[in-house]
Amino acid sequence: MEYPSQINETMQRVAMAIERHTDQVLQERIGIGVAQFKILQLLHEWPHMRQARMAERLGQTEASVSRQIKLLTRKGLLTSSVDTKNRREHIHTLTPIGTKMTIAAGDVMQQALQSFFADLGDKQQKQLLELLTSVQNNVR
Repeated sequence: MEYPSQINETMQRVAMAIERHTDQVLQERIGIGVAQFKILQLLHEWPHMRQARMAERLGQTEASVSRQIKLLTRKGLLTSSVDTKNRREHIHTLTPIGTKMTIAAGDVMQQALQSFFADLGDKQQKQLLELLTSVQNNVR
C-alpha cells in the first residue's frame, strides 16, 4: 500500500506551503517571521522560559533559537537575564510591546490560515482536525 508515502509527501507539501505563506504575511504585516513568532508565542504561554527549553519545545538547535532571540531583543520585544540558579542559562521574558506584537501576530496568523481552509465546511474542518490529531498522537 503506497498511501502512507503519498500522505507523508502531501502533508509535507501542505506544511511547507502554509509556513511560506504565513511567514510572508507576518513579515509584511508585523515585521517578524514565523520562527520569531513561535518564540514569542512560547514566551506568551510560558513566561520566563530558558533558551534550552525553548529549543527543545520548538525542535530547533539552541544556536537557531539564540539568533532569533537576539533579533527579538534588538526589536525590544523581549528581555533576557542570567538564570541565578545556572549562570550559563538565560531566561527570556516578553516586554509589553512583545506581548502586544504576539497577540497581533496571532490574529494575523489566524486570518492567513483561514484562506487555506476556506473551501472546507465546518464539518470537513472538524474531520480534518480529528484525523490530524490522531496522526499526531501516533507520532509521539
